[in-house]
Amino acid sequence: MKPQRYPSSIIKVGAILYKAFGWVDDDGKCHIDVDEWHVRSIQNRTVSKYFDTKKTVISLVHRLDNITWKNGKWLTNFPVHYRQKFYENEPLPNGFYTTQNMALRYALESTYQNIKWYQEEKAAGLWSADHEKEYNGELKLVKIIKSRITRLKNLKSGGKV
Repeated sequence: MKPQRYPSSIIKVGAILYKAFGWVDDDGKCHIDVDEWHVRSIQNRTVSKYFDTKKTVISLVHRLDNITWKNGKWLTNFPVHYRQKFYENEPLPNGFYTTQNMALRYALESTYQNIKWYQEEKAAGLWSADHEKEYNGELKLVKIIKSRITRLKNLKSGGKV
C-alpha cells in the first residue's frame, strides 16, 4: 500500500493521524492496536548547513495516557520512540494514515505480506513448529482485522455495532 500524501493545506497543529498494528501474544491471542498520533508542531528547519536549505518539519507525538498525555495536557519529557517527524509535501511515514480505516487496511496488507513470507519459507523447506504457531496466528489476525474494518464501516453508516 502506497504511503498517503498529506497536503500542506490540510496540515495543522492538533490534527490526528492513525497507525494500526496487529500482533499475537505468547498464548496465541490476537490484538489490534490503533494508535493516535497528534501533530504537535510545524516548524521551518534548516536541513543543510552548507546549502542553507530550509524545509518544514511536522512533528508527531503518540498520545498515551500518563506517558505523553496527562490531565488534559501534553507532557514535556517522554521517550523518543513516541515521536515521529516528516517533511511537508512528502508522503506520511510508513503505516500512518488520516483515517482509522486506512490504517487498518495497511495493517491487513502487511499481515498478508507476513503470510506470504511464511508460505515461501514452507515451500523452501525451512519450516518449524514455531513457524506453524506464528503462521496460524497471522491467519487469525487477518480475520480480526477484517472484522474491525467491517465494524468501522457499520459505525460510519449508522448500522449495527
